[in-house]
Amino acid sequence: MRRFCDRRFVFKCLCALFMGFLAVKICSKFLDPAQLMGRWALGDLLSNYQGGFVRRGLFGQGLFLLENPASGAFLLQKIGISAFLLGSIGLIFLWTTSAGAFFFTIMVSLSPGGLLDMASRYHYEYLQRKEIWFYVSLIAIIYSSRLFGFYSTITLVVALLLSVTMILHHELFAVFFAPVLVTLFFLKARNMSDRRAIVRAMLYALPLVVTFVSVFISSGSEEIKNAILKSYLGTDAEGIRAGIKAIGWSFEHSNSLSGQMFIRGSVLPWLFYMLLAMSFGVLFLTSVFRSAGQFVLGAGTLLWLVIAVLIAAFSGWDWGRWVSIFSIGCPLLFTLIMLVARDSLSGSRFEELTVDRSVAAPKYLKIKYVTLISFSVLFVVILAVLTRMNHCCPQQKNIHLTTDHLCRVISCSSEP
Repeated sequence: MRRFCDRRFVFKCLCALFMGFLAVKICSKFLDPAQLMGRWALGDLLSNYQGGFVRRGLFGQGLFLLENPASGAFLLQKIGISAFLLGSIGLIFLWTTSAGAFFFTIMVSLSPGGLLDMASRYHYEYLQRKEIWFYVSLIAIIYSSRLFGFYSTITLVVALLLSVTMILHHELFAVFFAPVLVTLFFLKARNMSDRRAIVRAMLYALPLVVTFVSVFISSGSEEIKNAILKSYLGTDAEGIRAGIKAIGWSFEHSNSLSGQMFIRGSVLPWLFYMLLAMSFGVLFLTSVFRSAGQFVLGAGTLLWLVIAVLIAAFSGWDWGRWVSIFSIGCPLLFTLIMLVARDSLSGSRFEELTVDRSVAAPKYLKIKYVTLISFSVLFVVILAVLTRMNHCCPQQKNIHLTTDHLCRVISCSSEP
């Protein structure tokens, strides 16, 4: 009974209610039987191994075995979305501080490409694409870390299987998230002579490297694309070419799409959305991670995710999706870092940095700090609520502030 009267628990419940409201709006839209899946996203999920081993073909190979693979793909994505939404709401309660729960909630919900964008009209792409499963995998690793410890054998196996599966599902998992996870596994080593910790880290890292290299050199061809299209003749996926045809693209063609973002549009909107997402991340980092070790690890994670967005930006023009991966992936990784630093790094060289050595500051400095953070958060939140980021393609340089999409989210009506 005492727990339910605790103010922090009540605050976490309010955060969960807010995220739950957006989740209900998303479910009412995307889980509607009448809602159809975008043909590009559907084709991307249906890529399989019928023409030989190729990148992004794992889930499609399983769907190929079904009588109605297109319907199966849509159902699979609904399962992934539901797991992502429920799992994210549950993560709020893993944070021991109200600040952690608050910043996790607003970053997942309000960052560009977050739940608010997903809940508004015309943003089905954020829900339909493969990165939803990246988030589900990270959430599973976080819960395994909470139950068994990040450095337990169970979590090692869970992380390894999920990471390899995600790289086979889409290679960008290896760009955004695998380096951070590998770093966390290596942090357990007391020094270079700690063979047990190093071997366990290598057991995780080496299969990921092999998988990524295999996927990289098997990027696809016109022959493989045609074989995939032929494999769906006579099924409900017949005639779906969008998404699958990307398997036949060369690296030069994919990279040329990135160039079109400069030629046919402006990079200013994308720079604005990326800076907005980074603002959420920096506020999260500086407000929640007080010990030196957690702060350094969080800052390194934030920096790597920015680099990952830049790498992905050269591979195509789905820049909104890459920013969205940053917006959702950052709070998920911060949650994992919090658990690892708090529960699992005992005895490591990193442990001495995780001790909170902060000295009580004068009261007026604390007031200034809280005031600065509060106004910064308010400003960033207002910008996030009043802007809407598209998932891809060249955009005009003007950034329009609007409340239309917010009104659609709040309204119970499905009409525009």
